[in-house]
Amino acid sequence: MQLDLEAKPSQRDFYRAGNTVARGRLAADGKRWLNTALAASDLLTLAADRQLPADERGRIALTALMRFDMTGQYEAAVKAAQQVEVDAPELAPVMQTVWLEQAPPMPQVAGVDAIRRKAELVQLGALKAATGYLGDHVLQRVASKPNDADLPWLLHVVVRSTRGGCLDDDAKAVSKQAFTVLHKRYGNSAWAKKTPYFY
Repeated sequence: MQLDLEAKPSQRDFYRAGNTVARGRLAADGKRWLNTALAASDLLTLAADRQLPADERGRIALTALMRFDMTGQYEAAVKAAQQVEVDAPELAPVMQTVWLEQAPPMPQVAGVDAIRRKAELVQLGALKAATGYLGDHVLQRVASKPNDADLPWLLHVVVRSTRGGCLDDDAKAVSKQAFTVLHKRYGNSAWAKKTPYFY
């Protein structure tokens, strides 16, 4: 990864302060920089840097995983999922059930990272917010794997995630659909009892 000399001073300072930041937690402006100034491939490279704490590496790898997944770069998404499993083992069961069951790998996008980053951001900008993306994915999973033991919990998470934050126009419909499926199919589960209404 190279420093962009034309970058804003805060980005340049963040990069130069890397050793200091690596010993602690990433500040909000650092996270914002990671989310907007790096391509997913750069994030995955950064996630492998052992100077960062393991939990930060796991979060960075998870961000790369989601970007790879949402932009159709499935082979890279699997590599990122493997990195998440190493640095954030508590997420391993979720990674195995949700992201490692991807479609066949697609070819990598050719070009330099700046071009790739711009293309990724355009693709990501056209997608739903995280709540909508997750909601659609979980509802598709209900149809494709109705006996999945994680579905009651996942449906609960979808309903709860529609309570606030960045929401799409159809958030209420997604919340109601997840709520309805949760209570019709898994009404006796602990997760249904923890989900008395939708938002």
